[in-house]
Amino acid sequence: MPNTYGTLCSTKTSQAWLDIIFIIDTATSMSIRKLQQLSGELATILKDFNFNQNGDHTIRAGIIIYSSTFTTLFELNNITNFAGFEKVLISLSKYYDAHDFESNVYGALDAGYRLLQIQKSHRVPLIVLVSATYNALGFKGTSQLSKSIKGNGTNIVAINFAPENSDLAIALQNIVSPTYYYVSTQDDLDANLRYAFTQLNCICPSDYKQFRLFNPAWNNYTNFADCLSGVPGETDPLIANTICNANGGILLSLTNFQIFNFTTDIVIPYDLKGVKKFSIGLHKSDFDGQWKWWNYDGSETVMGDYPTMSNPDPNDNYGYMWNYKGLNWKLQTGNEVPLPYICQYKACDAENFCENLKFSQNN
Repeated sequence: MPNTYGTLCSTKTSQAWLDIIFIIDTATSMSIRKLQQLSGELATILKDFNFNQNGDHTIRAGIIIYSSTFTTLFELNNITNFAGFEKVLISLSKYYDAHDFESNVYGALDAGYRLLQIQKSHRVPLIVLVSATYNALGFKGTSQLSKSIKGNGTNIVAINFAPENSDLAIALQNIVSPTYYYVSTQDDLDANLRYAFTQLNCICPSDYKQFRLFNPAWNNYTNFADCLSGVPGETDPLIANTICNANGGILLSLTNFQIFNFTTDIVIPYDLKGVKKFSIGLHKSDFDGQWKWWNYDGSETVMGDYPTMSNPDPNDNYGYMWNYKGLNWKLQTGNEVPLPYICQYKACDAENFCENLKFSQNN
């Protein structure tokens, strides 16, 4: 995915702040070899994260195993360092049960979510479900349970260790957060999971819409570290910009068609329903009189070739978008025209820690 669409989310695993519950199948279909593969891959990925109970940029992890029953092997509160977690992780194969053909996914998933609630922290909650076993009874109710879990701010990743089982594939895809479904045999699974964990650590406050794009070639979304919020009411753009700045943001930087589409499809219908005009961050710079966009750090970027600008009046100092007909919008300029506006804020990600955050999910 090209980097020009928006602000990239941090991929620094050592700076991540996550609470991850691994829910792992140990029934007969999983096999000792598969458990050894899983242990090695997860340990390889997680050694780059900072395990600790304390500190803003740290992660904790827990392990629940399941077959016909489920057992918590490692709680979030047990974490002192990676070595302690790794010891339990690499011992998974000893819990393999060749005589258990059942899969109590519902019970294990419910237990994992409850553990995240009981041992809650400032970190972003996440469940990773690993399965190779399908039976209808064990999966009964999991689709509805997962909706509740995701709706309360916890994303779910699934790794399928029996992708040839179509019933299992469908059941897992009904549980996961959109596009966070993986199979054990795919190329670069470790890189994909490492990236997924940092993507899921890139979030917006619950009242903001996170800019994201779907990539059909990869069949996944790319999250960007840009959070958008529309504010109704006719406000002078100078004042609107001051309000956005006061909360660490900027007026919307509408530099490409992709973020424009996201704005009109996602932000306008929810925050500014029925609005035909709204202020954006395009402005005439006090420094040199050129038309520019603001950046999060207060610097300015000269306007490019999007959106198309007509000849502005010499007295014009701000840009706004006008829905002049049907689905057609165009850029207009004016002199401090009071309009509704859209603020843009930098998302919380691995390098940008946020306190007391109520998480916004893209489920």
